[in-house]
Order: sequence, then structure tokens, then C-alpha cells
Amino acid sequence: MIKNVQPYVWQNLWGNEDLGNRLANAGYPVVLCNVTHLYFDLAYDNDPREPGFYWGGFLDARKTYELLPFDVLKCTKTDAMGNSITHEDYKNKQALKKEAYDNILGIQGQLWGETTKGQQMLEYYYLPRIICLAERAWNPQPEWASTEDKTILDVAWNQFANTIAQTELPLFSKWSGGYYYKIPTPGAVIKKGILHANIFFTRF
Repeated sequence: MIKNVQPYVWQNLWGNEDLGNRLANAGYPVVLCNVTHLYFDLAYDNDPREPGFYWGGFLDARKTYELLPFDVLKCTKTDAMGNSITHEDYKNKQALKKEAYDNILGIQGQLWGETTKGQQMLEYYYLPRIICLAERAWNPQPEWASTEDKTILDVAWNQFANTIAQTELPLFSKWSGGYYYKIPTPGAVIKKGILHANIFFTRF
């Protein structure tokens, strides 16, 4: 172990999904800045009109919310191209040891400037994702982290997303003349001639 080294780990793709775990298990004090969950200059989705990069995958607010600092392998479910990663793919990867939890100093969001063209785009990139970062920073081990029951995660996310929609976004619309935040793209399907639609945030 090299003394006086504090790694900031962004790399959790291409075979290095457990890099942060390996460093923390080896005794290094680690700050996680996983590209898959914390690079706010990634595009929200694959709409060709959506700004941002996609080399690390797409990143919506829910994906940032689903980050698990103590179980990065569990929350890294796809590769950069959206292909599923299975338990079998992780069989030779290191999980974070419980005695190494204290070596995870925290998480950090990244927002690089290559595609940021002005104040509005800056705000669009980090809002509302930064709210999800704050939630996971103070609560790194939510109740749903210890279960494989996805419905528990879905319920928790729906409650959190509703809080964002009903409380936080109205404030961002008013503070300092208003912020330019991302309104999620709605999903829609026509069944038997009737349009059915949904959206992350219930206020819209």
C-alpha cells in the first residue's frame, strides 16, 4: 500500500467494476465517482436531441438514486452499451468487505465542460440528478439495498420521485429567477386505440 494516496475512482466499466472495492479492501481511503451513476455530463437517455455523452451509458435521475456505495456490483447492472451484466459476470470480482466500509469516504458527482454550452445547459445537466446524489451521500445503505425484491426499490423510488416533483422542482422554478432543470421524457404506448402515458415525476 502506498501511503498518503487517496484514490478518486471513476472507473467501474470494462472489467473494472470492482476497482473501488479492491482499493478500499486494500486499505486505501476511496472517494467514489462512478461514471455509470455520477457523471452528470452523460446524456439522460438515447433521444438524439438529448445533449451529453454516452460512452459511459445513459444516466437519468433514478440511476443516480440507485447507486449503492457499499455494493457497487449490485447497482452496476449494465455495461456502457446497455447490455445486462449478470452475477456470473461478477464471479471473480471483489465485493466490498464490511471492515472496509469506513474506507469509502464518500461519493462525488462529476460534470465536465466539453459539451456544456452556457448556464442553462449546466443546470439541465445537474438538476435533478444532484438531488439524488445528495440522498445517496447521506444514506449510502437504504433499506432496499439488502433485498433482491425490486418492488421495494420501486416503492422507495416512487416516494422519492414524488417528493422531488411536489417539493423540490417547484422551488427550483422560483429560486433566483428559476433554474433550467430536466423534465423527464414521458413514456407512451397506444393500447386498443387509447394512449397510455407515464412519467418519472407526478407533477408533470
